[in-house]
Amino acid sequence: MRSLQPVRGTHDIPSLDVRRHRHIVEVARSTAGRYGFEEIATPIFEFSEVFRRTLGETSDIVAKEMYTFQDRGGEEVTLRPEYTAGIARAFISGGMAQDLPLKFFASGPMFRYERPQKGRLRQFHQIDVEILGVATPHADIEVVALGAHILSELGVADRVELEINSLGDAASRAAYRDELVARLRLTDVREIGPRRDEIEPVDADGMLWSRDPDRCCYLRKVAPLHQALDGCDGWITGRKRFQSAARARLSRIEAAEGRIKINPLADWGRDDIEGYVAEHGLPPHPLEADGFRSIGCMPCTDRVAHAEEARDGRWRGEAKTECGIHTHLATNVRSEAVRTWRRSVATAATWALKSGNASSETVEGGQSG
Repeated sequence: MRSLQPVRGTHDIPSLDVRRHRHIVEVARSTAGRYGFEEIATPIFEFSEVFRRTLGETSDIVAKEMYTFQDRGGEEVTLRPEYTAGIARAFISGGMAQDLPLKFFASGPMFRYERPQKGRLRQFHQIDVEILGVATPHADIEVVALGAHILSELGVADRVELEINSLGDAASRAAYRDELVARLRLTDVREIGPRRDEIEPVDADGMLWSRDPDRCCYLRKVAPLHQALDGCDGWITGRKRFQSAARARLSRIEAAEGRIKINPLADWGRDDIEGYVAEHGLPPHPLEADGFRSIGCMPCTDRVAHAEEARDGRWRGEAKTECGIHTHLATNVRSEAVRTWRRSVATAATWALKSGNASSETVEGGQSG
């Protein structure tokens, strides 16, 4: 019976594993104590705003993985997906600023709505350390040293490899772009994106992707692509047949909206790609080190486990199998979804102009005049 099974993504911990679990936590607690960390315990659930403020509305955790619900009093609460946000909230609400610097240790269950697989559960357990009030790299060094000490005490340090990863900043991402442009010897490189005066009336909170993915895709990708293709007779894509069932019958040359769409890599396989990257010394994308092996828009991109295919993280949990720029959103700009989107833009933008909440040119039919 379904009711007698554990919820998907959870499991029971038998007696022997409970003893092992307790031993790991006790070793971590004792070692952290020798480093001067004080133990703290925070609630298993918090007001949802606690995680949105600290993690960011567009982070993977907030956007895709939180267990959020309304309690009987109508308050929106979330089972904690990580420790930092709750500890930061405790620091503020507890008036601890006068006691800085502070060092905390915590342990307990976390909850994330992820695709269950080996090594990834929806209820899992973490040990956590936080250093507050130290702005120098010394805090990072101490945390890494503590982690190494705990692993050594557990007898597994020689089987662990430390990988330090960074998503970079605007400057490093721009440098990555410039390096690619130089190595690929690209010319006339242009950056074309969605217009702010068209986005703000319909997506002021930045959450349109969660309410209506097709409109978001049209607004942020399809419409800018049409702008970029204006005056062009054709365009080139990087799609390949092996990537998905939807692309299995991909032709090298297609007709799309009166233009030629060329897919020169249609019959390439993984070995061809890896060989080309190695031969030409192309740099890996910075997000690859963080588990993103196939990268698209944020809502359509997820990390993948080592045993998964690179594109298993694309459109995870969504009823999508193809990017919007290659679907009816692009090939039928008069589709009902797009007509509805244009009407909503026109209505919202006109209202904003009349109420004085925005400044723009006159809008008719959802496009700037």
